[in-house]
Amino acid sequence: MLKTLISSGLLLSLFSFAEAQSMTDAQRERLQKQLKSILEQTTEADSLKKKSAYSAYQRAMSSGAASLELYLKCVEKVDFLDAGKSSSEFREWRRANAELLGDSDFRLALRYQLRWLVLSIEANKRGEQRIHTMGEEARELVSSMLSKADDLMEHRKLLSQNVLQSYFARAYGFTEIKVKRWPTAPANVQAIYKSVILPDLVERKKVSQVRAAWTEMIKFEELRMDAWNKSKSSKIGMKKNMGSAALKKWRAEVYPDLVWNMEQDVLKAGGEYQAISNMITHIGNNLKHKNALKWASELDGLLNVEDEPKAVDAAPPAPKPKVVKAPVKEVEVAPSPAPATKAEAKPKETVIKKSGYIELPL
Repeated sequence: MLKTLISSGLLLSLFSFAEAQSMTDAQRERLQKQLKSILEQTTEADSLKKKSAYSAYQRAMSSGAASLELYLKCVEKVDFLDAGKSSSEFREWRRANAELLGDSDFRLALRYQLRWLVLSIEANKRGEQRIHTMGEEARELVSSMLSKADDLMEHRKLLSQNVLQSYFARAYGFTEIKVKRWPTAPANVQAIYKSVILPDLVERKKVSQVRAAWTEMIKFEELRMDAWNKSKSSKIGMKKNMGSAALKKWRAEVYPDLVWNMEQDVLKAGGEYQAISNMITHIGNNLKHKNALKWASELDGLLNVEDEPKAVDAAPPAPKPKVVKAPVKEVEVAPSPAPATKAEAKPKETVIKKSGYIELPL
């Protein structure tokens, strides 16, 4: 970039204007056009470089031989050409590593590393918010890779390596890309499932798919632990329960935690009753596990959540009854029975006043 600036005269122009401490509008416009031209050339060159990389990657993924061919070109560029070393030194390196380079399993490992790099670049293009759209592609690659776990055992370090630091990435300038929530190594099975595959299934409430994905991930983890922790002297046909010490430790300590986490995700996805039932059984089967009390406490919290009082809409007040004043008719009242004495001979009549009240005789 610096050479480009110097050759274009832009850097010299900037120095001369810095001395003058002033710039006319015409001069400013000329410099802006020069800078824009350089940036466009840089962007175009970067775009062509990426297109070239994708084309090379696609060809190399087609076979083990093609993967090795690209790998050798990348090693030569990064470790020899860019480092100022001679072609004869590169040829000497190839002779020294002839056994490794001729190993078909090494070539297979290179293919998986390259495939994961391509997916990582695609994940960067889609962005963090669309990582979930790559779940099936990631799942297919992991499944394919672990189906050949025994063959890849000797090259597990290569597959546990950050693909953005691989020779493939370094040769084509992909080391600086940032991929949030995206695991950078194909052998990081748990992270791939937990970050890429499972979150979307949980969010979409796909209960059966959440359980299936967890079951698959646990199976793959066990397969990886079994195949990649055996010593070279392990006998072929060894019984499963006679596996490595690392596998036994994994089954005793890690496996129960994974099962608990699976039920938690099933619960979040909506499978409440079955998940809690399984949690109770799981605790009973693993009372000696270091996290048994923690699980019991978490489950107790789930089962003893006090129901929050539901807000009840206050009933509207009952309407007051309408008072309808009926007109009062004057009614003739029969005279009182004849008094016993003459003094009371004159009868008193009941008077109905216009107000509607009845005045009774005293």
